[in-house]
Amino acid sequence: RALKDKSKNKRHWYLFTLVSLLNFYTFYGSLFNLISQWVFVIWKQKKKFKSFVICNLVIGLLFLPWVPTLMKQLSGGGYLTKALPGWNELSGNLSPKSLGLIMAKFTIGRITLANKSAYAIFVAGISLYFLLCSYLASLSKEGKALLVWFYISLAVAIFVSLKTPVLGYWRYVFLLPAFVSIITIGLSNLPGGAAIFNYFVVLLVFILGNLIFWTTPTLHREDWRAAAKLISKDNSISVVNFPDAFSPLKFYSPSAYFYADQVSLGKIRPDLDQSLPLFLKGKSTVFVFDYLSDLSDKKRSILLWLKEAGYQQKETHNINGVGFIYEFAAPK
Repeated sequence: RALKDKSKNKRHWYLFTLVSLLNFYTFYGSLFNLISQWVFVIWKQKKKFKSFVICNLVIGLLFLPWVPTLMKQLSGGGYLTKALPGWNELSGNLSPKSLGLIMAKFTIGRITLANKSAYAIFVAGISLYFLLCSYLASLSKEGKALLVWFYISLAVAIFVSLKTPVLGYWRYVFLLPAFVSIITIGLSNLPGGAAIFNYFVVLLVFILGNLIFWTTPTLHREDWRAAAKLISKDNSISVVNFPDAFSPLKFYSPSAYFYADQVSLGKIRPDLDQSLPLFLKGKSTVFVFDYLSDLSDKKRSILLWLKEAGYQQKETHNINGVGFIYEFAAPK
């Protein structure tokens, strides 16, 4: 609206500045979005460049109080990358897989295919289909702005991923409106019958993706509530392969007893043999969370310790999204 408004009224620019500032304070990925706006203004709206720059300067000045916090968080991200070798891939490193997952999740959501080869073929197919829609959208005026928004934002993210992994698909939900609009505008440039057929196919894929997700509990998000209910057992203690108890567990089960077996990420506590028996004293049941163990402790040191100490594994609970929770009984 600010770009289209030919009057001297600045209210749209004020609103743009406010919304952009709030965006930055809630989501760092706003930078990708903002850079795409710079490209579009320089390319198509040079007459509005001065107003746009002034708004950006105001946004930058008002964001300065948060910069110290941002720097701490960036250093924390670097620490995770060094401490946990698998963190890069988990967070979305620069790879064909990460880019393919963005296309796949935008299309069918959180569902996946057991056959990896079939999944790869599907991702390749929808990527080519989207490229065709992008070409068709470029033939119309309104499509150009959307293409800049989507592709420039993604290009900046790819560039940043050369330094730090940020290509996790969940970070780019803000591009979904552009993704869907590019498909819609692109298909509208097809002849009548072809456009209707393709609209039907796209809607069918989206609807099926939702139906499969809704009716398949294993695809749903981490069920920390169920995990907390499980460990809220009298005379029990829970062990996590992490420097502290996971925040969702603290939220859902604040009264539960926890033992963190790591002094820092990936490093087992040096006093494990002395401190763990003190925590276990008088506890009849021990729950061990396998969550993130592939990153923090592949050897599962705590499981070996408990078995050597005479604890008997009673049951293995598989909580949706949280993974395995091993239940041990104290030796008699």
